[in-house]
Amino acid sequence: MSTEEALKYANLKPAFFVQLDLADPKPVLSNKSLSEVIVMVEGGYSKTLSPEYPFDLTIDFGWDTLTTQTASPETTALDCHLYAKTKDGKNVHITYTGVVVASEKQVDVITNKSKGHAFEESYVTMHPTVRVDEGVEAESWITKKNLLGRGRFTRNSEGKLGIDYYVYVLE
Repeated sequence: MSTEEALKYANLKPAFFVQLDLADPKPVLSNKSLSEVIVMVEGGYSKTLSPEYPFDLTIDFGWDTLTTQTASPETTALDCHLYAKTKDGKNVHITYTGVVVASEKQVDVITNKSKGHAFEESYVTMHPTVRVDEGVEAESWITKKNLLGRGRFTRNSEGKLGIDYYVYVLE
């Protein structure tokens, strides 16, 4: 049992990039044990990084419920639902859980004090699951793979909030 041996059994391969256009966060619940914020996804896209994993979509809409436990205020759990279309107009439903660990640079973007930061300057993850319409062919590989993404918050030149993810396939 060693690190070298363990690395032989898993390989993360870059698959696709995701960009989401977000509304500003809206608090929806707060009590002694937790707070919840909802963020509406107003659109976006995914773009193939590796031809082995085609996944070009237009993301139409969605939402993300962010839950922060009072006992661990620096860590927020994600529960996201996205609805998208393939280039052929077929429907795709993406759900993901994830974790956001608060950092100063990330909070600056969310509060509109900054336009962005490097991926390595924050900890935002996603673990997506994807369902596709009957007849989806090129993108059907995704229903049989385990995915993991790393993200960062952004603001565009008009100050609109967004999030970018690189998504990897675990092989």
